[in-house]
Amino acid sequence: MGVKIKDSNLKKKLKEIVKRANNLKEPMKKISVDMKSEVRRNIDEEHSYDGKPWKKSKRAKEQNGETLKDNGRLYGHFRCSSGSNFARVGTNVIYAKTMNYGAKQGSLWKGTYTVKAHYRKVRYKTKKGQWAKNRKRIRVKSHTRRGQAPWGDIPERRFMGISYEQKQNYLEILTDYIIKGR
Repeated sequence: MGVKIKDSNLKKKLKEIVKRANNLKEPMKKISVDMKSEVRRNIDEEHSYDGKPWKKSKRAKEQNGETLKDNGRLYGHFRCSSGSNFARVGTNVIYAKTMNYGAKQGSLWKGTYTVKAHYRKVRYKTKKGQWAKNRKRIRVKSHTRRGQAPWGDIPERRFMGISYEQKQNYLEILTDYIIKGR
C-alpha cells in the first residue's frame, strides 16, 4: 500500500517532517535542560516530582537549613545529556540513588570490617586529679567490628522523575518541532 502525492509543496513539507522526525537533537536538548531545572526545582521547593512534600530532615531542622542541600554537592552535580532520540539527567554523586529511593536500616550492607592499627590521643588525669593539658598518645591494635549501612532509615525523597505535566510539555515540544519546525 502506498500514497501518491501530486502536490509538490505538500511533498516538500512531508519530506521536511520526516527529516525532522529522524533527528530530534534540538528538541531533546531543550527537554534535557528542562528536566535538569525541574530536578533542581524539586530540591529547592522540597517536594517530589509529583508534588508531594518531603518530611524535613533532622539536620535541616537542627540547623534551620534545607533538606538535601547541606553542602550543595548533590544539587550542583546534575548533568544533562541528549542525542537524536534521547534526553537524560543524571549525577555522579554516589548517594543520589539512596536519597531518591530511600533505604531501610541495614538494607545496603551488614557485616564485619577491620579497623587498622592506629594511634589515639586520650585525655588523662594527673596525680592531683585534674585533667592534664596535653594528651597521651596510645596505640590501638587492629580489630574487627560489626556494622551496617545505613544506620537508620532514610526516607525516600523523589527529586528525580517526570510528572504528567512534564510529559505533556515534552510531547508538545516534540510535536511543535516535528510538525512546525520550531
